[in-house]
Amino acid sequence: MSQPTATFPMSKMGTHAFSAPKTILALAAGIALIIATGTAAFYFVTVKAPSDLVHHAKEETIDAANRVATGFKSMFDFTPRITVNGTTVVEQATSLIELATVQQDLVVHYQWSQTWVGSTKGMELQGIYKAKAGFDLRDPFQISVDATRITAHLPKPKLLSLEMTGYKVLRDDNGWWNNITAADRENAINAMQAEARTKAAQSGLLAEAKLKFHREMENAIKGQKVNTPVQIDFQDDIPISASPREHVH
Repeated sequence: MSQPTATFPMSKMGTHAFSAPKTILALAAGIALIIATGTAAFYFVTVKAPSDLVHHAKEETIDAANRVATGFKSMFDFTPRITVNGTTVVEQATSLIELATVQQDLVVHYQWSQTWVGSTKGMELQGIYKAKAGFDLRDPFQISVDATRITAHLPKPKLLSLEMTGYKVLRDDNGWWNNITAADRENAINAMQAEARTKAAQSGLLAEAKLKFHREMENAIKGQKVNTPVQIDFQDDIPISASPREHVH
């Protein structure tokens, strides 16, 4: 007769020992998921998001620089050198040599006389001139653009040209034996030209040229929907004297 087989119930300790590794694995997986999620969030907040913002801000700044160049080209028919955070994005380019922003008509009177051995000769002239002031485009025009400001470093304005459009001889008197010569007349015209140059330089024409360019430049930038504040710095103060091209007709 066979012996009955005895069966024993699995102890509680044995059941716990069998399920413990699964609990540990689930807990470890949860911790790993939390760490991964935190790491991703930390990367997005501290690395990805700021990097995207910087990239977007840089693109906006470069776009503003290009629109400034477009505004200059439209208004003045030349483009200045434009930098963004110290890097050149637009080179200065123009087919022009000069940019005249203002012009003014001048009337100049000149008197001259000379006495030789008691005989006096003299003349009185009236000259009509057209003076033009503005900028030599061979000088550097540099504009720097960043996210908060547009700064323009510009050359000083100059008296670009002084053209005699006509003149009258108001008085032309010969002496008894001291007659006016062709050289006398030429010297008088040259001297009157020099007086016209001084008068033009002291008339406020150069200050007006600076002010008008300042105003037109701001309009050129605003016309391109660039709302960044603009600061304009000219190289130095306007000089009293200048050496323009002169045209005598």
